[in-house]
Amino acid sequence: MTAPSLPERPEPPPAPRSVSSEELFQGQRMACIHHDGKVYRLLLTRNNKLILQR
Repeated sequence: MTAPSLPERPEPPPAPRSVSSEELFQGQRMACIHHDGKVYRLLLTRNNKLILQR
């Protein structure tokens, strides 16, 4: 007699991509993100906060 087979476990999803703000901005205060045919601007404020604008 054979042992009952266990159900296969699904693989965990990959970890989300991580990018530092220094790498993203590369010394600038604005980065453009293209998504679904639109351009979004990611801005770094004087208070070191992030704002996403379309």
